[in-house]
Amino acid sequence: TPTRAKIVEYVPYAKTGGSLLVRADDTFVPKKPEDLCGKKVANLKGAAWVAELLKVSKQICGSKPMDVKEYATSAEADQALLARGADTVFDDAGVAKAAVVASKGRLKITSTEILFPVVIGMAVKRGNDELFERIKKEFETIKGTDEYKAVLAKYNLELPSDAEFIAAIADSK
Repeated sequence: TPTRAKIVEYVPYAKTGGSLLVRADDTFVPKKPEDLCGKKVANLKGAAWVAELLKVSKQICGSKPMDVKEYATSAEADQALLARGADTVFDDAGVAKAAVVASKGRLKITSTEILFPVVIGMAVKRGNDELFERIKKEFETIKGTDEYKAVLAKYNLELPSDAEFIAAIADSK
């Protein structure tokens, strides 16, 4: 966050955010939050993106707002979807990928990009330049490899662009 970036330096290594899940046999195929107007959307209770979904609902959905439901766990949200108590689940991209695997194909991800993206980085206390530079250098040697790309794909993550990283910490300097 911009606040944390005032006391630490980051080596960004991944980008996460949200993904949309539906039942594999469903004809509803939402790609973005705007597609959720009038739908029951299951979420993890207290997740940061709930406020973002409600904002989209208020600004875009008009007379067909989203019915945003929160569950104690992601697994409970997934069960609500499978039991037809929800039309979709909005969850962390990595968690959504794990849900698809755990459901043995009963769920599928329909969003084609990470929604409400969040850049993840390794944090080093400002002033510890030697450690920061070493981590940065070592990460540079692996980030373009096929092995690293496979790890990101396995967990439904992406490598953030420099612009995305700069935007994520924009208020820090």
